[in-house]
Amino acid sequence: MLSQWKENRVRRISGAFGFLGFCLWFTAMYLRQRWYEVLSRSPAGASGNIYPYNFHGIALYLTHRQQTTVQVLEVAAFAFFLVGIVFDIVRRRKFQSQP
Repeated sequence: MLSQWKENRVRRISGAFGFLGFCLWFTAMYLRQRWYEVLSRSPAGASGNIYPYNFHGIALYLTHRQQTTVQVLEVAAFAFFLVGIVFDIVRRRKFQSQP
């Protein structure tokens, strides 16, 4: 009974990390799509849009904050999703081998 409770807990934790990873990834995708619609295609020093970002072959120019935001979201999404996968692998190995 206790092992079933632990397995369910690890399964929920794994799912939460995976879900959070997907949410962060879709947030980054939304921001990239939104920026594609509104950002300039050439550097604009006055507004701070000087950092190039390749969006499917089209150069968009971001501010430093926008560039940092999208990079952090992408890395965090990958990390959370990877942690969710690791939790699930550990759960399967630990709880599936028990009689």
